[in-house]
Amino acid sequence: MYKQEELYQKLEQNLKLQGKSVKTCKAYMRAARRVVSYFDRWPSDLTSDDLKTYFAELLKKLSWSSIRIEIFGLQFFWKFVLEKKWDWVSIVKPPIVKKLPDVL
Repeated sequence: MYKQEELYQKLEQNLKLQGKSVKTCKAYMRAARRVVSYFDRWPSDLTSDDLKTYFAELLKKLSWSSIRIEIFGLQFFWKFVLEKKWDWVSIVKPPIVKKLPDVL
C-alpha cells in the first residue's frame, strides 16, 4: 500500500506525463488533497454516497466551474493513480442553462 505522499507524487508524475498545464496540475492536486482532508481517508475507500455528500457540501461553497474541476481532478486520480474505473460520473450535473438566441 502506498503512503499518502507517494500517491501525491504519483499523481503529480501522471499529470506531467499526460501533458497537463501547471494550472491544471495544481487544481487536480488540490482536488485530491481536499477530498482526503474532508474524509481523512483515501479516495479509493470512498463510496458513491460519500462523494454525493462531499459534492453537496462543495456546492454550498464553490461555483459550478470549480465543482467540474474537482470532478475532473478526482476522475484523473482514479484513472491514472489508483488505476480504477470511475463509476460516479453522474453524481453531480450542472444545471442546464437555456440561453435566448441572439436576435439581430
